[in-house]
Amino acid sequence: MTLLRKESGLSQKEAAQQLGVSQALLSHYEHGTRECRLPFLVKVASFYGVSCDFLLGVSPERTGSTLYVENIPENENITDSKYKGSVLPALNKRLIINSLNIIFELLQLFEDKSLTTEVSHYLMITVYKVFRIIFSANPTNSQQVFSVPEMVYMRYSDAEIAYIESRIEILLRDKNDDNITRSIDKLKMSTIQLSSDYPLYATSLMNLIQLAEKVITHK
Repeated sequence: MTLLRKESGLSQKEAAQQLGVSQALLSHYEHGTRECRLPFLVKVASFYGVSCDFLLGVSPERTGSTLYVENIPENENITDSKYKGSVLPALNKRLIINSLNIIFELLQLFEDKSLTTEVSHYLMITVYKVFRIIFSANPTNSQQVFSVPEMVYMRYSDAEIAYIESRIEILLRDKNDDNITRSIDKLKMSTIQLSSDYPLYATSLMNLIQLAEKVITHK
């Protein structure tokens, strides 16, 4: 509710008045210290033009629709014929690829080669780690494919990822770089704005965020 209110440009007092409750009560609802009843939930959903499932966090889609693999745009000329036995690999692949499209389009706002390089290296190392773990699952596979020794590649990768994360934060917080400052000003985003700017890929990103947060919180 807080996110939707802020995206609508309403203060808590204004939203409370229009929803017919006190500001104190709305504050309790927004912070989760009290649970609202179903009629109020329906009223809020109608007021902000979203589904109850979206309000409850059941669906990352404002409409509350369920995402199916055939509804996700395929931005490559590659079919998922290898995944006929299971929808999950095709679904996850498209979520990741479509979300990366948004990330790289956002990076273009900065017109900063260093920032794009750092993010690219971060993603490349992550893919490298996952591939090498899978590759090494079979001990008969020759490690000569890789130049970094097996006993140290994970530590090297983790150290470099941590370093890159710091470099990205430093670049984005450089107040002396006018180009970075101007670009950050352009990064004002909301779920509405993302859907408008990236109509093909926003759904994938919202679903990826929901899935990722379930993974990191073990829910």
